[in-house]
Amino acid sequence: MRSPVQAVRGMAVLFDEYVARHPGPRVATRAGWLLAALAAMTPVLVLGASHQEEAVLSSVPPAYSLVLTDEERAWIAGHPTVTVGVLPDRRPLEYLQDGVLRGLSAEYLKEISQRTGLTFTFKPLRNGQSRVDGVRRGEVDVLSLASRNLGTEARDNNLRFTSAYITSAAVVVACACDPVITDLQQLEGKKVVLPTYGPYTELLQDKLPNLVFTADGQATSLLETVAQGKADATIGSEVYLVPYLNRRYE
Repeated sequence: MRSPVQAVRGMAVLFDEYVARHPGPRVATRAGWLLAALAAMTPVLVLGASHQEEAVLSSVPPAYSLVLTDEERAWIAGHPTVTVGVLPDRRPLEYLQDGVLRGLSAEYLKEISQRTGLTFTFKPLRNGQSRVDGVRRGEVDVLSLASRNLGTEARDNNLRFTSAYITSAAVVVACACDPVITDLQQLEGKKVVLPTYGPYTELLQDKLPNLVFTADGQATSLLETVAQGKADATIGSEVYLVPYLNRRYE
């Protein structure tokens, strides 16, 4: 059976998805208050709540304490600073702005820092292989945003993954004038735009010969490429693409 904490965190993921689909501060605020009442240590993703284009993230106040073992406290005392390998331009999930880490993973790291006393420093690493190599060489201690199912990180047996702090379905975004895409075979012969570095790029580069790559990893750039007719479709996680899709193109 799932523990109460696991159940609450599972519900929190559903709230993340709901808020992402319904941008606006009122929805996010109400979801945040409800999650706080449920004792959920989970940030709520708020999109469209500010005048800026980037995502605005607000943490739900924690309602249960973190209990560390003697071994964990000793490790923290011996390793007060942890270097994190981050993706510099995977907005809204993770990105650097003026040298400051922002996005969903940044909110989790902030929460961990407040609860444990750990200090985090950040090293930008753009692609899967450089991220894996960074861990192997000891340049970074952890990766804050990685898929355990897709990409170079998922195939490396030397990496250990925590429980997922967010889950999201994969979606295909194409022109509304095209038929609904339900199978990858429908994309054969079409131009599909993907970030130069990313888990779906590695998965699909051998299956779809007409991939169009962009060095810009932001969801808005991928969607705009499709909207301008420079590509027929893009593929990514729902939480990565859909908030901007709903906000800009409905």
